[in-house]
Amino acid sequence: MGTSVGVVIEAGSRELAIQASERAVLEMERVESLISTWRTDSELSGVNRASVGVDLPISDELFLILAKAEELSRETRGSFSPFMGPLIEAWDLRGRGRIPAGEEIESAIQHSQKGAFKLHIEDQTVTRNFNISWIETGAFGKGVALSGIADVLGPSVSHAEINFGGQVWIYHRLPYGGSGRVVQIAHPSNRSESVLKVKLINESIATSGIGERFIEVETEKYGHIIDPHTGMPAEAWGSVSVISQDPFEADALATALFVMGPDEGLKWAEGQQDIAALFVRDVHGELSMESTTFFQDSFIESQLIKEGIPNDQSN
Repeated sequence: MGTSVGVVIEAGSRELAIQASERAVLEMERVESLISTWRTDSELSGVNRASVGVDLPISDELFLILAKAEELSRETRGSFSPFMGPLIEAWDLRGRGRIPAGEEIESAIQHSQKGAFKLHIEDQTVTRNFNISWIETGAFGKGVALSGIADVLGPSVSHAEINFGGQVWIYHRLPYGGSGRVVQIAHPSNRSESVLKVKLINESIATSGIGERFIEVETEKYGHIIDPHTGMPAEAWGSVSVISQDPFEADALATALFVMGPDEGLKWAEGQQDIAALFVRDVHGELSMESTTFFQDSFIESQLIKEGIPNDQSN
């Protein structure tokens, strides 16, 4: 999926740990072969090339993935969308970048909505409705890959820590007996610096921001996260981190909440029962943070507090 992977495994022996590490990597490679849009031989790439109007049969696994992505898109009122292909192309986010004309953006928005594809539960098929529409997994692919790793680790593994391109998943075989692991949340504009530490047990944390990923066109910088509603890059306000027991959910919702912005996003996230979220605002280098109530259960230490920077954890 065009990113790095770090794997830490604790097991009954070094040999068992190595074997479990290999199974974890193989599982991520298997998921990549299923949903990667960078590979022409993946099943999803076949869906993205399907003839318009044809009901294409797909595997059980891919159908469930796409159905869940659609559900998360509905829940976030479209702030997360799996159908962003036309907008990715309009801004040339996989190339050198460009600024699309207004009518091109309007067309890309129209073809990046839910109606771009239709899932048919009765015969487990998918229909591509427009010839420029395609499904992009950049906002949820890492979460999908992390979601299946627990099933392949084996009973000898007592602890696992997977860092997949910045999204971290922590596993403990005995969750109530484990002490958890500390994960650092990076500075919105400098990933080499930490602003917060949290402790996770059988949870994943995903962070969205544009501090280090952007395109530059005519000396202007534009973030890589596009707002599906406007077709424009989301405002560069800082970063949001989402903790969930479901890595898929953490990945997708981090993108959705960044698009919503810190005010609307915090209000939406506070109403959810199965996630925790942290919003770090960066206003001309001045940082402040706000979090949902549930986030406080994972909170350990904040560099912001040490430096006397405003911190509001009471929402």
